[in-house]
Amino acid sequence: MRLHPELETYRDRLVERAGAWPDTPEVDLRRDLAQCEAQTALLEKGIDALRARLESGPATESEVLAHRVSVQEQMRDLTAAYAEVLRRHVEKLPAKA
Repeated sequence: MRLHPELETYRDRLVERAGAWPDTPEVDLRRDLAQCEAQTALLEKGIDALRARLESGPATESEVLAHRVSVQEQMRDLTAAYAEVLRRHVEKLPAKA
């Protein structure tokens, strides 16, 4: 899969955030995880709405809408993947006494 150019900066930010996990307090990691899960859900709703517009909209908008759907799907997938890896990282943190 080829990443849309408009998402390269977003991907790079996620990589930077992941690199900071060892120095990030657990409470902040858990907050980040919750925000990513919420963002993934919002992206999914947006994708559904865009797909509905694509199916019912005029043919003149179909190329633009199809591209927007693809970009949103990739953003959702990047966010969900980041959240999954973060979830696994948090689960491996030592239990607090």
